[in-house]
Amino acid sequence: MKAHDFVKTETGQYIEAEVLKIFRKLDLNQDGEVTLEEFLHGFPNKTDEDFKRMDTNSDGKHTLSEQTAHQSKGLEELIVQIEKNAANIVDKSDTDGDGHVSMKEYDRIVFHEGL
Repeated sequence: MKAHDFVKTETGQYIEAEVLKIFRKLDLNQDGEVTLEEFLHGFPNKTDEDFKRMDTNSDGKHTLSEQTAHQSKGLEELIVQIEKNAANIVDKSDTDGDGHVSMKEYDRIVFHEGL
């Protein structure tokens, strides 16, 4: 699985660091919004229609929260992997089969089996 770097935004949302880096690079005047002009300057091969398609609330600008409202493919894959790992840990730890990890089960798996 590919390693990802994530950062926490001012709103508390975790996003891929590269997304934030690109957004900040596009936002030439650093006002927290990417206009059509800034978008086309940063992506000369894109069109007005590309911008409009990504402008989910049709206000003529992109904000970071608007652009990250839909999770990237990399983040989706990472979440799926984390959920699988968590389920695997619970399965290994839950020796009495009740669907929960008690402190006793937790201590055994962490301190004695080196999870």
